Amino acid sequence: MKIGTDVALKLLFVLATGAALCGCASAGTQPGNPQGSPASTLESAFSAYERAESRGGLLVAIRMLEDYAQSHPADYASRARLANAYTLLGAGYSQSG
Repeated sequence: MKIGTDVALKLLFVLATGAALCGCASAGTQPGNPQGSPASTLESAFSAYERAESRGGLLVAIRMLEDYAQSHPADYASRARLANAYTLLGAGYSQSG
């Protein structure tokens, strides 16, 4: 096994563990939103993430998740999904040799 692969696997483990902990900490909480219903925006961002089948689709989902996370800083579930999306982007679409 190459050294770079070992480091990448450790980083992936740390990110996945952090995402899982963030998801557990925010389970059952609903952030407040004075502009309207946050569920539709978060739901559409999660849906875009689940449907992403290419680099472009994943980048669209990342942009939607970033927009939601910026307007709802206390919603850690969206940030955990964003971290997962960046991990997937790096693991699946990076140019390493």
